[in-house]
Amino acid sequence: MRFPDISSCLECEEYHRGEAYESAVVEYVTAGDLMSEVLVFDKENLLLITALNSEQTLRTAHVVDALGVVLVNGKRPSDAMIKLASEMGISLLSTKKTLFDTCVALHYLISKAECGA
Repeated sequence: MRFPDISSCLECEEYHRGEAYESAVVEYVTAGDLMSEVLVFDKENLLLITALNSEQTLRTAHVVDALGVVLVNGKRPSDAMIKLASEMGISLLSTKKTLFDTCVALHYLISKAECGA
C-alpha cells in the first residue's frame, strides 16, 4: 500500500510528504503509544500509527526506519514535529479516526489490494 492510498482511505491531513511518498510501499504497520514497544518491531517499510504527538514519536520512527507516522484521534503535530519530519524525510499525516478504526481501515485496504480489487 502506498501513502496516497493510505491518506485517502483514512481521510488524512498531510503535514509532510516524505522522500518516497508517492513510490514507497508500506508493507508493515505497527500501532501504539508506547514508543518502547515500537522499538522492538523489526520490519522494513513500516508505518507507525499512534496518538502520541511528540517529537519523540518521530525520533522513534527514525530509529526503526519507519516510512511514515499517522497520528490518530485528530491529533495535530506541532510546528517542531513537522520540521523534524521534514529533516528526517518521514511522512507525517493525521486522521480523525481512532486507533482501532485506523487499523481496521488499513486492514481492509490491504485485503482489497491483495484481492486485486
